[in-house]
Amino acid sequence: RMGSRCRASSECPVEFTAEKDKCPLEATCSDTGEEGGCTACVARKDCAFIPSISKCVPSSKPFSYNHLPYIWGEVDKCPEVCGKHESCKECSSDKRCGWCPLSGCHPLGRSKSPQTSGPDYLSTGVRCSPFVDSYSRLACKAAEKAKADAEGGGGGSFW
Repeated sequence: RMGSRCRASSECPVEFTAEKDKCPLEATCSDTGEEGGCTACVARKDCAFIPSISKCVPSSKPFSYNHLPYIWGEVDKCPEVCGKHESCKECSSDKRCGWCPLSGCHPLGRSKSPQTSGPDYLSTGVRCSPFVDSYSRLACKAAEKAKADAEGGGGGSFW
């Protein structure tokens, strides 16, 4: 693989050390992201995932000045974790996730405005209000109404 780095001989499995010091190359962050997506990328700890371009890049830092959203070190922040939920009830029942009426289910974390509950801004780049971070029928109904109002439909009755 182009760009892969060779493993140190101490990391090489015994069955390869006998073959004239040949050891398989370690996959690059890019290879890992292509094969296993965000979860495999972020699990490595020497890579970060950039959801906006679906790329896994080398990184040892929990933040980036060049990319937002940016995921490093926390697999629960990957889009596929909360993104699989398609309803407010399903999403807000998962303690790792919260529901945004206009953009769906996102991981919980530090919001853009630290005083309010919201999606993890660093890993999603998303802000929303209302944000449903724990399930209640009333909160999901209010979120549905907010979506209808934002889309210009008015949403009719709250109930």
